[in-house]
Amino acid sequence: MKNVCSILFLFISTIIFSQNQLKEGSYIKLKNTIEVQSKDISYLNDNALKNKVYDNLYLEQLNYEIIEIGDNSVKLKVAKIAGNNNKQKKLKNAYEGKIFTISKDDFYASAESISKPETLSIGILSLPFKFRPNKETVYETEFNLNTAININVISLNDETTFNIQLGAGIGSVGLDTINSTGIENDETQNVSALTFLYGIMFQYKKVQFGIYSGWDHINNQSKYSWESNANPWLSFGIGYSIFKISEKEPVNR
Repeated sequence: MKNVCSILFLFISTIIFSQNQLKEGSYIKLKNTIEVQSKDISYLNDNALKNKVYDNLYLEQLNYEIIEIGDNSVKLKVAKIAGNNNKQKKLKNAYEGKIFTISKDDFYASAESISKPETLSIGILSLPFKFRPNKETVYETEFNLNTAININVISLNDETTFNIQLGAGIGSVGLDTINSTGIENDETQNVSALTFLYGIMFQYKKVQFGIYSGWDHINNQSKYSWESNANPWLSFGIGYSIFKISEKEPVNR
């Protein structure tokens, strides 16, 4: 079980690391000012054409979205410019609605990866079973209801995301003479349990699939001596649009 948890942690770490890589659709900040020739500027709409650039333009140290990474060049679009003071109006006229093409050398010399703001959502999670690798392999299907915080850490495209989840909840576990020393005369008893969990969730369109691990704590452990108390378990879940996932691009202010 420890190996499974280690693999899960390694996978989560890999996902977080990949979020910071420079790729199409991700966001960067320019550390240096870069000159762009007028022939390397394309216009997305009529409003941008009204502010067509005939001379070379200098890209300022702002936030940009990577539109395309080619063999020798990179295309950028400025992130949203918030506000409406004189400086912000000038920036909007100069940058919005335009795609800027710069050399790859200039790009990698100046681009600094920035993460989109973490997108948090909350959902209700009920796991169909829990696999407990204790002295004997046990699959349990008792009632459980958990509240989980979902953190979107990487978006492969508009329909596919990877997410980290952390949560807690309540449930019940069945105690008997096999798994508890505090139960006598072949009796069984259901007791309440407090659950802490973490996991990773993959979403395609609105279908969501997650792998989870966690720990259960029962009341009166000193009385019942449940062998699985605070020991890790493994589970999975499948849902449809349980966690509402959306993203916001960085803003220039």
